[in-house]
Amino acid sequence: MIALRRRHPLLREEAFYAPDEVTWFDASGRTPDWSAPARHLGCRFHTPRPVPDELCVLCNAEDHPLDMRLPEQGAHGWHRVVDTAATPAIQDDIVPENRTVSLMPFSLVVLERAS
Repeated sequence: MIALRRRHPLLREEAFYAPDEVTWFDASGRTPDWSAPARHLGCRFHTPRPVPDELCVLCNAEDHPLDMRLPEQGAHGWHRVVDTAATPAIQDDIVPENRTVSLMPFSLVVLERAS
């Protein structure tokens, strides 16, 4: 986690993120229905300051596996760098082109933008 924080300037911000630097989404990759209780949620952090940087955090508080679709994010892809339900050998895999990430029950996944 320390190495991840060192690699990403957005994890060292001293100011709050601007609304246009954070995108929240549900399992379908769309804006969540904030009026309904949610047990899964995704958040994409994308900031141009001080250096362009991007991370995606996916949370599954359900008691069953969940496939979560990432919102459109341009031409680049993502790779998994943290998965609280995976062994280290499984982490660092590339997110498929269909932008769907499988999350185990009660898990959290962090994705980095692929270079």
